[in-house]
Amino acid sequence: MQRHRTLSLQFVLASTLSGIIFLLIALIWPVLTTSFGGIRNEVNLLTAPDAFNGDWFAITAYVMVFVCVAAPLAQVLLLSWLLAFALNNRRAPGFSALLPLLKVLRPWAMIEVFFLGALIVVVKVGGWVSVSLGPGIWSLAAFSGLLAAVHRFDSATLWSKQDLR
Repeated sequence: MQRHRTLSLQFVLASTLSGIIFLLIALIWPVLTTSFGGIRNEVNLLTAPDAFNGDWFAITAYVMVFVCVAAPLAQVLLLSWLLAFALNNRRAPGFSALLPLLKVLRPWAMIEVFFLGALIVVVKVGGWVSVSLGPGIWSLAAFSGLLAAVHRFDSATLWSKQDLR
Protein backbone atom coordinates (compact mmCIF):
# COMPACT_ATOMS: atom_id res chain seq x y z
CA MET A 1 0.00 0.00 0.00
CA GLN A 2 1.48 3.35 -1.02
CA ARG A 3 1.18 5.93 1.68
CA HIS A 4 2.96 8.84 0.05
CA ARG A 5 1.29 11.18 -2.36
CA THR A 6 2.15 10.74 -6.01
CA LEU A 7 4.09 13.62 -7.43
CA SER A 8 2.60 15.66 -10.24
CA LEU A 9 4.31 15.59 -13.61
CA GLN A 10 4.74 19.37 -13.46
CA PHE A 11 6.54 19.18 -10.11
CA VAL A 12 8.88 16.43 -11.31
CA LEU A 13 9.64 18.29 -14.56
CA ALA A 14 10.35 21.50 -12.63
CA SER A 15 12.60 19.55 -10.25
CA THR A 16 14.55 17.91 -13.07
CA LEU A 17 15.07 21.20 -14.90
CA SER A 18 16.17 22.88 -11.66
CA GLY A 19 18.46 19.93 -11.01
CA ILE A 20 20.13 20.40 -14.39
CA ILE A 21 20.85 24.02 -13.50
CA PHE A 22 22.23 23.09 -10.06
CA LEU A 23 24.44 20.37 -11.52
CA LEU A 24 25.81 22.78 -14.14
CA ILE A 25 26.67 25.23 -11.35
CA ALA A 26 28.55 22.46 -9.52
CA LEU A 27 30.41 21.61 -12.72
CA ILE A 28 31.58 25.18 -13.28
CA TRP A 29 31.89 26.85 -9.87
CA PRO A 30 34.27 25.67 -7.11
CA VAL A 31 32.99 23.02 -4.73
CA LEU A 32 35.92 23.42 -2.36
CA THR A 33 38.76 25.93 -2.16
CA THR A 34 41.91 25.10 -0.20
CA SER A 35 44.82 27.34 0.63
CA PHE A 36 48.08 26.55 2.36
CA GLY A 37 51.30 28.51 2.39
CA GLY A 38 50.05 31.01 -0.15
CA ILE A 39 49.00 28.32 -2.61
CA ARG A 40 45.30 28.35 -3.46
CA ASN A 41 43.49 25.46 -5.14
CA GLU A 42 39.88 25.43 -6.33
CA VAL A 43 38.10 22.16 -7.13
CA ASN A 44 34.86 21.66 -9.03
CA LEU A 45 33.30 18.50 -10.41
CA LEU A 46 35.16 18.89 -13.71
CA THR A 47 38.63 19.49 -12.24
CA ALA A 48 38.43 16.92 -9.41
CA PRO A 49 39.25 13.93 -11.65
CA ASP A 50 42.36 15.74 -12.94
CA ALA A 51 43.92 15.28 -9.49
CA PHE A 52 44.14 11.55 -10.25
CA ASN A 53 45.20 11.84 -13.88
CA GLY A 54 48.27 9.74 -14.69
CA ASP A 55 48.06 7.82 -11.45
CA TRP A 56 46.65 4.37 -10.83
CA PHE A 57 43.76 6.14 -9.12
CA ALA A 58 42.58 7.34 -12.54
CA ILE A 59 40.01 4.55 -12.73
CA THR A 60 38.54 5.83 -9.46
CA ALA A 61 38.32 9.29 -10.97
CA TYR A 62 36.42 7.99 -13.98
CA VAL A 63 34.02 6.05 -11.77
CA MET A 64 33.50 9.24 -9.74
CA VAL A 65 32.70 11.19 -12.91
CA PHE A 66 30.22 8.50 -13.94
CA VAL A 67 28.36 8.22 -10.63
CA CYS A 68 28.54 11.92 -9.71
CA VAL A 69 28.08 13.61 -13.08
CA ALA A 70 27.18 11.37 -16.02
CA ALA A 71 24.54 9.14 -14.39
CA PRO A 72 22.67 11.90 -12.53
CA LEU A 73 22.83 14.25 -15.53
CA ALA A 74 21.61 11.54 -17.89
CA GLN A 75 18.86 10.67 -15.46
CA VAL A 76 17.48 14.21 -15.17
CA LEU A 77 17.87 14.85 -18.91
CA LEU A 78 16.03 11.63 -19.81
CA LEU A 79 13.26 12.28 -17.33
CA SER A 80 12.91 15.88 -18.54
CA TRP A 81 12.60 14.62 -22.11
CA LEU A 82 9.96 12.05 -21.22
CA LEU A 83 7.97 14.41 -19.02
CA ALA A 84 7.98 17.27 -21.52
CA PHE A 85 6.16 15.03 -23.98
CA ALA A 86 3.93 13.47 -21.30
CA LEU A 87 2.67 16.88 -20.23
CA ASN A 88 1.55 17.42 -23.84
CA ASN A 89 -0.19 14.02 -23.79
CA ARG A 90 2.31 12.48 -26.17
CA ARG A 91 4.87 9.71 -25.95
CA ALA A 92 8.43 10.89 -26.39
CA PRO A 93 10.48 9.53 -29.28
CA GLY A 94 12.39 6.52 -27.95
CA PHE A 95 9.99 6.16 -25.02
CA SER A 96 10.17 2.34 -24.94
CA ALA A 97 13.96 2.31 -24.74
CA LEU A 98 14.44 5.36 -22.52
CA LEU A 99 12.14 4.37 -19.67
CA PRO A 100 14.02 1.12 -18.87
CA LEU A 101 17.32 3.04 -19.21
CA LEU A 102 16.03 5.53 -16.67
CA LYS A 103 15.35 2.67 -14.27
CA VAL A 104 18.87 1.25 -14.81
CA LEU A 105 20.50 4.64 -14.12
CA ARG A 106 18.67 5.24 -10.83
CA PRO A 107 21.02 3.27 -8.51
CA TRP A 108 24.11 4.70 -10.21
CA ALA A 109 23.33 8.33 -9.41
CA MET A 110 25.40 8.79 -6.25
CA ILE A 111 25.86 12.55 -6.06
CA GLU A 112 24.88 12.54 -2.37
CA VAL A 113 27.82 10.23 -1.62
CA PHE A 114 30.20 12.73 -3.22
CA PHE A 115 28.50 15.56 -1.33
CA LEU A 116 28.94 13.79 2.01
CA GLY A 117 32.55 12.90 1.10
CA ALA A 118 33.30 16.55 0.36
CA LEU A 119 31.90 17.56 3.74
CA ILE A 120 34.03 14.92 5.46
CA VAL A 121 37.10 16.30 3.67
CA VAL A 122 36.27 19.77 5.01
CA VAL A 123 36.08 18.45 8.57
CA LYS A 124 39.16 16.19 8.39
CA VAL A 125 41.48 18.47 6.40
CA GLY A 126 40.21 21.73 7.87
CA GLY A 127 42.71 21.54 10.74
CA TRP A 128 45.72 21.37 8.40
CA VAL A 129 44.80 23.71 5.58
CA SER A 130 42.28 26.46 5.09
CA VAL A 131 39.23 24.94 3.40
CA SER A 132 36.24 26.95 2.29
CA LEU A 133 33.02 25.83 0.68
CA GLY A 134 32.25 27.24 -2.73
CA PRO A 135 28.96 27.79 -4.53
CA GLY A 136 29.33 24.35 -6.11
CA ILE A 137 28.87 22.53 -2.79
CA TRP A 138 25.62 24.37 -2.11
CA SER A 139 24.35 23.58 -5.59
CA LEU A 140 25.27 19.92 -4.97
CA ALA A 141 23.22 20.02 -1.77
CA ALA A 142 20.26 21.46 -3.66
CA PHE A 143 20.71 18.94 -6.48
CA SER A 144 20.84 16.06 -3.98
CA GLY A 145 17.56 17.21 -2.45
CA LEU A 146 15.92 17.59 -5.85
CA LEU A 147 17.21 14.20 -6.97
CA ALA A 148 15.74 12.62 -3.84
CA ALA A 149 12.38 14.19 -4.71
CA VAL A 150 12.65 13.01 -8.31
CA HIS A 151 13.45 9.48 -7.13
CA ARG A 152 10.08 9.43 -5.37
CA PHE A 153 8.43 9.70 -8.79
CA ASP A 154 7.25 6.35 -10.09
CA SER A 155 8.14 6.34 -13.77
CA ALA A 156 5.68 3.49 -14.31
CA THR A 157 2.94 6.14 -14.24
CA LEU A 158 4.20 7.23 -17.65
CA TRP A 159 3.44 3.74 -18.97
CA SER A 160 -0.05 3.78 -17.54
CA LYS A 161 -0.96 7.21 -18.88
CA GLN A 162 -3.84 6.23 -21.16
CA ASP A 163 -4.16 9.30 -23.33
CA LEU A 164 -0.63 9.43 -24.68
CA ARG A 165 -0.43 9.29 -28.46
